[in-house]
Amino acid sequence: MNESTTPLPAPTKRERRFRRLVIGVVVLAALLIVVAVGFRITAEVMLHSTQRSVAASGHPTNVDELLARYRAPRDGINAAEIYERALALFREPEEVLTERVPVPEAFRTHPRWSHLWEEYERQGDGHPPPMMPMHELLPDRSPVQLDKLGQGDPWPDKVIDAIRRYLAVHEEAIELLLEATEADYYLPDRDYHVGGVELLLPELRPMRQGATLLSMKRDVALLDGRVDEAIDLLEAMFRHAAMLDDELMLIGQLVRISLHAQALAGVESILNLGEPTDEHLDRLEAIIHRARTVPDPTLLMVGETVLMDRTILRLRETAAGPVLVLSAFSGHLSLNRAYLLRWNRAALDILDKPIEEWMDHLPIDLPPEFLLRTVLRIVGIVIPSSDHVLVTACRAEGLHRTAKIALAVERFRRAEGRPPESLDDLVPAYLSEVPVNPYPTPLEYQVFDGGYVLGFRARRSSTDEPLVEKTEHGRWRLRPESGQFFLILQ
Repeated sequence: MNESTTPLPAPTKRERRFRRLVIGVVVLAALLIVVAVGFRITAEVMLHSTQRSVAASGHPTNVDELLARYRAPRDGINAAEIYERALALFREPEEVLTERVPVPEAFRTHPRWSHLWEEYERQGDGHPPPMMPMHELLPDRSPVQLDKLGQGDPWPDKVIDAIRRYLAVHEEAIELLLEATEADYYLPDRDYHVGGVELLLPELRPMRQGATLLSMKRDVALLDGRVDEAIDLLEAMFRHAAMLDDELMLIGQLVRISLHAQALAGVESILNLGEPTDEHLDRLEAIIHRARTVPDPTLLMVGETVLMDRTILRLRETAAGPVLVLSAFSGHLSLNRAYLLRWNRAALDILDKPIEEWMDHLPIDLPPEFLLRTVLRIVGIVIPSSDHVLVTACRAEGLHRTAKIALAVERFRRAEGRPPESLDDLVPAYLSEVPVNPYPTPLEYQVFDGGYVLGFRARRSSTDEPLVEKTEHGRWRLRPESGQFFLILQ
């Protein structure tokens, strides 16, 4: 006798829904795994393809290759060892800077400092003369350029005395700086593996201070009539700037360009204060011809890119949160690195062009926004700063060419007894051609009854405003915020 089979109960509506949900979750998980694996593979392929492309172009793709190319030790003395001794001697001489001295009488009517006289006069009864701390006679200890390059009245004697005393405190450091600039190369003992964390390089601020000391000493030599010594110090300032030629971080290159521009300002000081001879002009031309405004341009981008790439790789080892862990193992870091290297190639394509064309291709397109919001955030800071470095390099090169033209104008003025009416008058006897300014404003040259002005305006500045004006005391000066100009007085 066959037993009748009891049919299984039909799944309930809830069970059917649960079963569909499980199947859906499994299918979705499988799809996510496929997408994740595909994303990882795609990112790795993109990264390796980009790395091969960069390597094929002859550029380093990792820190070891970078250091082997740019930081190879050379024969001779390492200037970093001498700089270390010099920088250790830098100090703010409080006993000089805080000493209270009578406010110079010249401040009473001086358009730049009259407010100081009024301020200190209010502090007493006006019977003895108002007093002020010495450091206010050294504005920010910046490059002083003692007669303000003809812009306004000469500095009072008290200011010059303060400068001499400030230099005396740093005499030993200055001698070491001059010794360091005679060395063959500069190779600080620095670990670059932390990449972007090294953005604030410890020696860059003292390097700026060293350039300021050399600038002050140069101008004091000019005041004392020691023009040859002033030109020696100017040459040392250019060598001081060139010590950062092989610095791998963009911030270091930015400081190097700034120090170069600071040295170029010395040409203006010498032309205004030194009454240079033809032999002096020969020396100045030779110095400017040898000095490079922009170092190896590939270093500007390759160095920073490789160090940023190392920083991204370090995230794999130091990932602390779930987002970074996911990024490290999902291929997201590889995608970041690939876009970083692709951006680097775009930058190098610009650097392969003449510097006169750089500004036509800036800014460089940024990677996708979703990358900049996550792991690549630090690179999102670095990339715009790279644009800034290139703009600054163009501005510095424009100032460099302005200095060359100024020396040609001086040659013309000596031969003809007057400055040329236009820069075209310098061709071909003094210049083969008038250089093009790589900065996006044209070179300007104006002659007036007190001398001439030569240079270029800041971006977005009005071209209708006059470049120079007379002070209340009848001296010519550049108008505020006019731009990058040499003002040469007769």
